[in-house]
Amino acid sequence: MTMSDLPEWLSELSIRLATSPHLVLVGAPNEQHLLPAGDGRPVWRTFTHAVTGTLLNSGYSLVLQWSVDGGLTPIAEAAPGLADQLLGGHGGQSGDEVIGDAKSLMSALRVVDAFSPSGTGMSGRAALIVMGAERLAESSSASPLREVFAVAQQRALAAVPLPSGETRGQLFNTVVWTVDREHDLPNWYLMTRGVHVLSIPLPDQTTRRQVARSVVSGFQGYRDLSEEERTSAGWQLADLCEGMTQAQMREVGRFAGDRKVEVAHLEDAVRGTRSGLRESPWRSDVMRARVVRAGRILLEKEPPGDSGISVVRGQRPAVRQAVDVLSRSVTGLSDWDESEHSSRPRGVLFLAGPTGVGKTFLAKQLAIAVFGRVEAMVRFDMSEYATSHSEARLIGSPPGYVGYESGGQLTNAVRQRPCSLLLFDEIDKAHPLVLDKFLQILEDGRLTDGSGSTVHFGETLLVFTSNLGIYRRDGEIDSGKPLVLPGEPYDQVESKVRAEVNRHFTSVLKRPEILNRIGDNILVFDYLSEQTARDLLQDKVDTLSRTVKARRDVEVRFGVQVLSELGDIVAGEEVRQFGGRGVKNVVESRLVNPLGRELLEHGPGSVLRVDALTSDGVRLTGG
Repeated sequence: MTMSDLPEWLSELSIRLATSPHLVLVGAPNEQHLLPAGDGRPVWRTFTHAVTGTLLNSGYSLVLQWSVDGGLTPIAEAAPGLADQLLGGHGGQSGDEVIGDAKSLMSALRVVDAFSPSGTGMSGRAALIVMGAERLAESSSASPLREVFAVAQQRALAAVPLPSGETRGQLFNTVVWTVDREHDLPNWYLMTRGVHVLSIPLPDQTTRRQVARSVVSGFQGYRDLSEEERTSAGWQLADLCEGMTQAQMREVGRFAGDRKVEVAHLEDAVRGTRSGLRESPWRSDVMRARVVRAGRILLEKEPPGDSGISVVRGQRPAVRQAVDVLSRSVTGLSDWDESEHSSRPRGVLFLAGPTGVGKTFLAKQLAIAVFGRVEAMVRFDMSEYATSHSEARLIGSPPGYVGYESGGQLTNAVRQRPCSLLLFDEIDKAHPLVLDKFLQILEDGRLTDGSGSTVHFGETLLVFTSNLGIYRRDGEIDSGKPLVLPGEPYDQVESKVRAEVNRHFTSVLKRPEILNRIGDNILVFDYLSEQTARDLLQDKVDTLSRTVKARRDVEVRFGVQVLSELGDIVAGEEVRQFGGRGVKNVVESRLVNPLGRELLEHGPGSVLRVDALTSDGVRLTGG
């Protein structure tokens, strides 16, 4: 590693010292950087050390640091006693100042601005590194904070460069502000002449490879590799760590050392650092066996038994495709055309079709199939994200805005459950700006939240549901007129629904890239057939009988004629257009409500038979 390997932001910092008296460094002030030492060896430096080294190499005689916790302190001086001479031996604090408060920062700005080489008998300039100025807002009123930046603005406008010695030409007494985000400082200050904002980007591939070469040496088995294999391992690790800071990459090495991770399993260390999972559950034999069994159950090749999985009736084409997606996920073929270390979600499903036909129900069964419990499904009602500002609810508000401390509902959910099924119900109702967030998730498997932190989706399964294609649209609003009807051949239903989904994303939302990332994973659900509606009716009636027996110790039996009449009702088009909910509504109105009245008059141990449906309820025999 040579001095030419310095990151670009440090090189730009050196250049800007001659043009801007105030510099704002944005991004990861608590970061660590792998930099070349004097002999070329790579060494880890803190952010402050990296900036200080650049300042000293540019000819600065004195570097001071101000922080909320420590106030004003010297961190580098060209000659012993120089800082004491300038600060008067009391750290720059006057009697009425509190360490780290707004007054102490204003004093620090004035002290550095007044630094003159002629007064010290030395050449060179002074610099002040301000750490965490945005934290003043936590303990100061708006007025002192505004006064701080008013003073800073005045100093920036009045600054004059002076000769700095043999190393450089004319330089300013420089103030370097370090913040996580640009909007941590007032915009009116940032727009001041003499203030330059310099963003510190995430490490690019070249930087990641340099860091990875150092980090990968901590993995088990590294010493046994040839030089070519070591280089290859470093490059693989660099690709896996895309989106990480250098400090986070260093944590990967610590995790590998602590957990004795083999160099052949680089991905395990990266995953462990990001999500706390040593191994991906998607690669486990347990999940593979669970998915195999679930596939057979969902396709009705095997009885459910004790699996907890229920069959989705009448939707075999959609279920077949969903099982295929799960199979790809557990066999590592989700991204067969990408690198073996793809960070995209494990699977993506877009479930489209009429209401009440089993889309959400299938999502629940998939959660049980993959993770063994329905609680692994996290549902988001996307009709609640129909406005442009609702994206803050999803990913969190930026600092300074209402709700910042709470974080985002989606980002919080994935942090808490990195292995989960995420259900986005009625996705077509979300605002286009909210939908844009899914581009990053679908393409890169990660999302940046309101605080600037990155959340990873590489262990999740994404499921979207939509009613697109079922009703004709007048502009952006459903007209209520059906585009497809119960009884139409499935291939026609599928064709119409797919065409409407395509039109909605390409012509209405003008977001064809979202559709492109979903790919061919659009699963179209059909209306319930007459037989499926009758089968669902029998399921509901059986459930009702079990519930009454369990809660009231009353046995209820239903006559053949009653079931036949109810079957004819639910098989009608006006009920089937509402799917399973329509069937449930019929059972509630024609059986549950009348039974509720009758049960008040029958005690435990009774046996009741529903012989007929009447205009105001049911006719019972027994007691």
